[in-house]
Amino acid sequence: MTQHHVLEGDSIDFRYGDHSVLTGVYIKCETGKVTGLLGRNGTGKSTLFNILFGTASPGGGSVRWNSKYVRSAFRKNGLVSYMPQFPSIPGHLSFKKLLKLFGYDDDQVEEVLSYHLVKKHFTTRISNLSTGERKLLEALLLLHSRSHFVLLDEPFSFLSPLQVEQLLPVVRSQARTKGILLTDHRYQQVIDSSDTVLLLKNGSVHPIQGIDGLKSLGYIR
Repeated sequence: MTQHHVLEGDSIDFRYGDHSVLTGVYIKCETGKVTGLLGRNGTGKSTLFNILFGTASPGGGSVRWNSKYVRSAFRKNGLVSYMPQFPSIPGHLSFKKLLKLFGYDDDQVEEVLSYHLVKKHFTTRISNLSTGERKLLEALLLLHSRSHFVLLDEPFSFLSPLQVEQLLPVVRSQARTKGILLTDHRYQQVIDSSDTVLLLKNGSVHPIQGIDGLKSLGYIR
């Protein structure tokens, strides 16, 4: 039986100069579930992701893993993988070399080779791919990692509708053993792929029930 893990950000505060971005935010990501985070540009979604990952420090509050305080979560092997908003994998490498660099074993390699895009571009330099192909390959790479948690910042951006259709079932299938936290401006895809949806507005997090919940808080009309 797979062990259950919980990653929490509790009472998170963050300021840029005199501007308060996050105020007492609580967010939880647990294995076996997908948590979707929505919010307009500049509301602090990426900042919150970086705080959970450990590459940004909150002005107040803490990050906990299984109720234990954790700093620099990214330094703990197998705890958290993070895909930032823009493609970040080195362009001079092939996907084959990336798998070796990330230490993927034979089973993991076999899993990702089941995708047509991976087979087609397995030895292609990443820089020779389209932005959508790079983004999709990066998402597949992290979703098939051994990390307990995967943070996906704008995973559907730059993807074609067909690529989005390819990614959605992977997110759901990998959530059987991982905790996945994702944010994207394509709110319908976030709703479709998530067990819990939250809206970050005015520095606070609000639970959302579908499209009606987004309308009631003024996120959409």
